[in-house]
Amino acid sequence: MVRSLLIALGILLAAGSAQAADKVVLMLNWYVYGEHAPFFYGKAKGFYADQGIDLEIQEGRGSAMTAQAVAAGTVEFGYFDVADHDQGRRQGRAAGVGRRAAAEEPDCR
Repeated sequence: MVRSLLIALGILLAAGSAQAADKVVLMLNWYVYGEHAPFFYGKAKGFYADQGIDLEIQEGRGSAMTAQAVAAGTVEFGYFDVADHDQGRRQGRAAGVGRRAAAEEPDCR
């Protein structure tokens, strides 16, 4: 009986310690095309899930709209052109990560 209670307690503790993955949204700069393949490849291979990230990838309708969605907090992450990133910063919008900026030198201010 004591053994059964200890096993049940262990199962409950293990179940209680499991955490749900963080749900985040990545909005692309445009309709899905080849340049976006790494995001989908990483999701298919489980790279995000392995890090506790439940990634939803949404199509965008242009870099400017994606940058605005990130600034407004509608989505957590955006993939957009550097020009829209810089213009948004000049207008006082929250900074995101532009694709060329991320590839060369991230601006993490």
